Amino acid sequence: MISRNGAGRDGIDGTAADAAGIQVLTARGANAQGVAELALALTLMGLRGLPEASAALRTGRWARSTGREAAGRTLGVVGFGAIGRRLAHLARGLGMRVVAHDPFVTDGGDVPLLPLEDLLRTSEVVSLHVPPSPGGPLLGAAELALVRDDVVLLNTARSSLVDEAALLAQLESGRIALYSVDAFDREPPEPSALLAHPRVVPTPHLGAATAESVRRASDAAVDNLLDALGGGAGATEPPGRSSPGGVGRSW
Repeated sequence: MISRNGAGRDGIDGTAADAAGIQVLTARGANAQGVAELALALTLMGLRGLPEASAALRTGRWARSTGREAAGRTLGVVGFGAIGRRLAHLARGLGMRVVAHDPFVTDGGDVPLLPLEDLLRTSEVVSLHVPPSPGGPLLGAAELALVRDDVVLLNTARSSLVDEAALLAQLESGRIALYSVDAFDREPPEPSALLAHPRVVPTPHLGAATAESVRRASDAAVDNLLDALGGGAGATEPPGRSSPGGVGRSW
């Protein structure tokens, strides 16, 4: 068996492990608070226009623009697992309205579950918390054309979830207020026009990089291993359902 101090099977050949009968244990949910807090920080940064304002001041320009408050805004959470639910809880504490989309969840509690298209049309902030799809980007040109003007788009899951060329076109048109990406399919990523765009905030996979998240994941990895060695099931990641960012058993 393999006990990983992370939420998914990153760095492990899951197909080979399954074929060899090797049990893979993961620390699902251990990083949920850290990733949710990062998404919330980026939400506020985007609504207030902080990256552009700060960059302008560093060059000697006093670009004092009017931002938007979080209270009363609609947050669309795509992927309503451990991180998505935690983010919803934090955002509602700021007075935000939260909607969600997740094909593996049938009951969102008091958070309305919407088709992806409806969520994109109605949300002023969209936050992605899903694993990459083998079928291609979740948000391509057609989906990005549905988003509201001045949307804040957050991607703390994987960079491949969003079509880069289509996203860059929407940024150039001015429709997207801010795009932030934290986790990349190749790390570190190659320099690109997207990462250099003034309304893009790339971060070096900081979601789970908190002292608390690291400790919880390490404790969970040890506990899972001891549990499995003692005859328990541990926290096995279901084959084919690996979940970067701690999405857990949902999408």
